[in-house]
Amino acid sequence: MFAFPVILICFLVTGIDAWGRVEVFADRFEDDIIDVNKWNVADAKTATLTSGGPVNAQQVLIQNDATQVWEKEHKMFLLTNPPVMFNATPPHLFLTARVDTRSKFSYQYGEVEWSVQMPLGRGVSASLSLIPDDCKNDPCDHQIDLLYRGDFPNRVTFMVRSSYQYSSTSDTQHDGIDITLSNSLATNFNKFRILWDDQQVKLYVNFQDNQPENFAIIDNPSLLPHVPMHIRMDTSVGGWYAGLPNTQSSREASFLIIEEVTVHRWQ
Repeated sequence: MFAFPVILICFLVTGIDAWGRVEVFADRFEDDIIDVNKWNVADAKTATLTSGGPVNAQQVLIQNDATQVWEKEHKMFLLTNPPVMFNATPPHLFLTARVDTRSKFSYQYGEVEWSVQMPLGRGVSASLSLIPDDCKNDPCDHQIDLLYRGDFPNRVTFMVRSSYQYSSTSDTQHDGIDITLSNSLATNFNKFRILWDDQQVKLYVNFQDNQPENFAIIDNPSLLPHVPMHIRMDTSVGGWYAGLPNTQSSREASFLIIEEVTVHRWQ
């Protein structure tokens, strides 16, 4: 596990609007069909065996599949679920979902905002990320992540990765910044904003314009990205869980549902 910078959790009235915010990317899913000019939908030909036994030494196969992504009712749905018929002998196979804007949209410095409802259930996870365009490996140095696991539905983890180490089987020990809310993120839509400039990265949760805002901040210069980044959203299984994911018993709640994604830059 590596050391993280000093984290400030505080309240502030932001002055960003005074700078002049300009929308440079948006998808509100109004056509109920995936916009291929904005999104790539991952469709892997083979499954990947998870490393390190993330579900308590029970390794699982995960495979991004295009059938796990669709749009309806002005929303995008990303699902993690076992196939209808699959081999119950370990390693178990789970179909996962990922979309990104690589080679279609990227930006350097600004604000990305998501309105999402998170999945629910042991072993289900989701992430909203900014990925360097020139990254060849996964995870990437300096990528910005908002991480969520379905058995802690009122908590997210915020991090900027300079490297990644899976270093714990504890429910609470990891290498990110926990933000715990009073409400479940799996029962209603919640807003997340990541503000990124050349000095800092901030995460705002359920912000209100012109109102005091609760945020977490990372300002370690060695972690900050200074290259174009694209957007990625995905669902998966894993984390520090005991036992296999229970997606079958919480099938309807295991969706990551995205209502809106926007990016603003400043004039």
